[in-house]
Amino acid sequence: MSYAREDLEAVERIEQQLAEKGVTAWRDESLVAGQIWPKALGEAIAKSDALLLLWSGRAAESTFVELEWCTAVALKKAVLPCLLDRTPLPPSLAAIEAVPADGIAASIGEFLCALAGETKSPDESHIKKVVRQLDKVGAGAPAEVLNRAKAVFAQRDWTVQGPVYQAGGDIHIGTPPPRKARLETWQAWVAIVTGILIAVTLGLALVRNYIPEAKKQETSSSQRVVTKAQVLAGQISDDRGEPLANVGVSVLLEGKLVANRLTDSRGLFNFQIDGPAEAEVTLLAQKDGYPMEKRYTHLGDPGFNFKMGGKQP
Repeated sequence: MSYAREDLEAVERIEQQLAEKGVTAWRDESLVAGQIWPKALGEAIAKSDALLLLWSGRAAESTFVELEWCTAVALKKAVLPCLLDRTPLPPSLAAIEAVPADGIAASIGEFLCALAGETKSPDESHIKKVVRQLDKVGAGAPAEVLNRAKAVFAQRDWTVQGPVYQAGGDIHIGTPPPRKARLETWQAWVAIVTGILIAVTLGLALVRNYIPEAKKQETSSSQRVVTKAQVLAGQISDDRGEPLANVGVSVLLEGKLVANRLTDSRGLFNFQIDGPAEAEVTLLAQKDGYPMEKRYTHLGDPGFNFKMGGKQP
């Protein structure tokens, strides 16, 4: 169960409902002092069948909650959002169907059916890789731990980039489905067969000349898509959670300044930057009266939200 501390009363109520259905829930209060907590957190999520994300405005501001659901996605675990208020889910999870808290009791049965139908033997090799990276991330300030973990997950393609699929009725699982791969393979075969039929009609000479050139153009086009128009966006707020306008945001790629602009009246920034997908970037945020913030993320992150330190006297 991933949640904000301020929502504990609702969390305990839902935990009781789960217990009545025979479901055992783990919460981070079980962490032991002295542990490397990012690694311990990853190990706990790895042992679970799914992550129940208790989502609210407070959860949206919680660094721990973001680290928990990012780790669950990296571990290829089911993410099941339960809405405690009307706060929208993060862009990376927006395609997952969520259940309102007042409907959780009726939905628990669907959750169990989805898990029974979709849970597979864990990929121990993959789990060890993720936990090993969390061990390397180490402990520290929660915001810094989150940024380091997200950068590692992105580099290794352990993040949600849009493909989320439906399983077990109305439950959506936040990992790429095998059926997606089969569909793409089928479409590729249709394209190949169609090309062969056309080539046969035009002659074997056309087959030799056209197909290699078509593949070359397709590869070149694919490369251009991968290296262009990467989105980097988010919101900057103060230590009270209020949006900060006119914050100077600069983006550095491989140590070079590639973009800069001011946040709007809602504290939002949005860049489209040419570069390799998931390339690591450094983001600098500066505003008069506030200490400069230096953050690390990657291209293709549409929800990079963070707070600036307290206003200087």
